[in-house]
Amino acid sequence: MKSIIVGVTIVVSAAALGQSSAGSSISGSVVSRSAQAPVAGAQVIVVRHAESQYIDGHLRIIGRQLSGQVATGPRGEFKLAGLPDGEYHICAQTVLPNLLGSCEWGHGLQPVKIFGGQPVTELAIVLEPAVTIGIEVDDPKAVIVKKEDLGITAVGPRAYYLAARSTEERATHRRFEIRIPLGEDLALCVASHRRILDDSGTVIPSGTPSIALRPITAQAIVAAAAGQSGPTVHLRVD
Repeated sequence: MKSIIVGVTIVVSAAALGQSSAGSSISGSVVSRSAQAPVAGAQVIVVRHAESQYIDGHLRIIGRQLSGQVATGPRGEFKLAGLPDGEYHICAQTVLPNLLGSCEWGHGLQPVKIFGGQPVTELAIVLEPAVTIGIEVDDPKAVIVKKEDLGITAVGPRAYYLAARSTEERATHRRFEIRIPLGEDLALCVASHRRILDDSGTVIPSGTPSIALRPITAQAIVAAAAGQSGPTVHLRVD
């Protein structure tokens, strides 16, 4: 989510609901598990998916999908208002490099049910510790032109994956960053129609998770404890 909403309360509009803006609310706080401290400025995201039912032997979609988001306040507090009865999923994202958003990696997508217009209060969203890995890609012949020419993702054992975020793009050099959870066996997957080499000169199979991240994660933890920047994966376009 790129947009920032200032304040601690969001009211979903009647137009988005297709009905009256009256409804219930979900409120609580976002905290970090490692420090047990509130996380200010996190984006809390709530989604109610459209319901489905079998009617006369046919699957019918009932209701409309509803979504909203809000930024947490200085004490990590949030409130989402104007929510009709239904089943929701709620999670939180943060830009802090040492915390993993609960919307990522399936770590903390929480189901919440509103029934009878009763508000849900004191909901705690806990963010797990994470490390941020840098990926530097040298492209001396400038053959990578479009974003589709090179894709980098981290893949987990539970079929979860996350695309690396581009932070720098030049004709002959690109940098990516990816935030990953601790304690999981993850691997980088590089997809390209060009030959991509690792820092030892070995060709990386395209579309195959082949660069183990556990050793890199261990280095990142040590670097973070020493107040240093994390390790970087170096790749080269042949």
